[in-house]
Amino acid sequence: MSLLGQKTFKVKASLIFGLAFVFTVSCRNTVSTWHKPYKLVSYDQSEKKLYEPEDLDLVYNASPSYPGGATRWNQHLKNNLKYPHEAYSEGIQGSVFLSFNVKHTGEIKNVRVIRGLGYGCDEEAVRVLLNSGKWNPGTRNGEDVNSSSNIRIVFTLKGKA
Repeated sequence: MSLLGQKTFKVKASLIFGLAFVFTVSCRNTVSTWHKPYKLVSYDQSEKKLYEPEDLDLVYNASPSYPGGATRWNQHLKNNLKYPHEAYSEGIQGSVFLSFNVKHTGEIKNVRVIRGLGYGCDEEAVRVLLNSGKWNPGTRNGEDVNSSSNIRIVFTLKGKA
């Protein structure tokens, strides 16, 4: 083997062993510890303050629900949702996605807009949810627990759906 061939071989061998070492070290099995999830600090726009959500049970058998189910929830929306004037005059339609906590007592807390429309629709969706009364809380092993849920509230102009 020539001198150039030996140097090339050494470079290739070093490169292969180096990459193998890096791959082995990066793929080694590490022991991870399960931690309780971090509490998220959110900004409550209506009260202009920071708050921490209460402890939530992340595993439950039944999710929180509106008393009477989807039919009663749709009736509540029909009777209470007011199309914001600004959204109406601008022809704004779409969905507002909300996240909220339901305490074990059924009380709604920490409503947050996940994806909004603006033009007053976000505020109206939050208002309607907060005024919906007590919900059926999530349950775990037959006991009511603090839980979280998401909901979509649709704003549609008549004749434009």
